[in-house]
Amino acid sequence: MNQYRSFEEWRTIIETARSSGMSDKDWCMANGVSINSFYYNVRRLRNHACDIPVPSQISVTPKQDVVPLQIVDDETSLNYMTSSTAISINCNGINISIYNNASTDVIKAVVTAIRG
Repeated sequence: MNQYRSFEEWRTIIETARSSGMSDKDWCMANGVSINSFYYNVRRLRNHACDIPVPSQISVTPKQDVVPLQIVDDETSLNYMTSSTAISINCNGINISIYNNASTDVIKAVVTAIRG
């Protein structure tokens, strides 16, 4: 007999069978449930439980902070700037210098950019 059963009905049947102390096969035979339908619905309920809905909102990348950079063209300027450098960082082949007169906001922005 083909009988439609909801997810909830199958969940109740499976919980009852599994808590009976009998094997799945013996419980199904004793209760008139097809063993194939039983295992099909065990798999169907597990798959249903793992369905993860698609997010309803599009994820947006956070806005990046812009850090002002000073480009040095000649040796004289480079020597002048390095003499007042408070922090010098070499990260992946890029030299970053933070000067004594840099604001707290600039220092935080540079550190945040390096971490990201």
